[in-house]
Amino acid sequence: GHDADPDGLIFHGLARRLHKLTTHFFAGYSNLIDPFVEVLKHPSGRVIVGDLSFQHQFEGGALLHPILNHHSGLDWYDHHNESRDNRKILEDLCGTVVVETNACASMLFQEHNMPGDIYAAKIVQIAQAHDFLRTGSPYWGVANDLQDVISSGFDLTQLLDDIAHERVFTSDAESLVEGYAHQVVSQYKEQKAVAAEELLSSIKILNGKSPSIAYALSPKLLYMKAGPNIMDGTVPNTDADILVTFFKDLNSVF
Repeated sequence: GHDADPDGLIFHGLARRLHKLTTHFFAGYSNLIDPFVEVLKHPSGRVIVGDLSFQHQFEGGALLHPILNHHSGLDWYDHHNESRDNRKILEDLCGTVVVETNACASMLFQEHNMPGDIYAAKIVQIAQAHDFLRTGSPYWGVANDLQDVISSGFDLTQLLDDIAHERVFTSDAESLVEGYAHQVVSQYKEQKAVAAEELLSSIKILNGKSPSIAYALSPKLLYMKAGPNIMDGTVPNTDADILVTFFKDLNSVF
């Protein structure tokens, strides 16, 4: 599952909550292939993919067929347009395919597998608010705090297990518990401010052509959405038509 936002980590947490004994592989768009290769090194089981859009590397089944041959099954939960557009390929390969563009992957997983789990139904609203920019949602604040925890470099395996066992959010799921809020998020916000200054000092604008382009080199700490969001709030629309963020030490551009 995805490694860089609330939907991905809540998806991981719900998979652990439902299936108990699980092994997790964290995939990002800078290292999408490696986790699928790593899955082949583990004993046979059911492989569940969540919050990852269909990629051209999956075409023809060269990457997925070995997984199907080695493991007992493959399920896919996603909300990205690329997965929707390639649903037929996924359905030919997977046992379960749940792809809807109006609900985040963790919500799709919860509704399909855990409809009676009140806690699960509550926390997927956090992912939904974050993925679809529901700024008026009561879960918007905690969604951004969870994003800070993920971006901080906190141990994701520990985080997903804490999510599974109800150790991250308050009972109404509208805040993080004190340990996460004060220790992890507060420290990250200080580091984020320094990283933001570094990003802003690197912004260059290419004028003279239409469209004009602003680009910047961002510290890895601001991957994946924080860096582009900082640029978007800093570079006026009149100065650039397109904003590009390059991330240090990552093969990613947004």
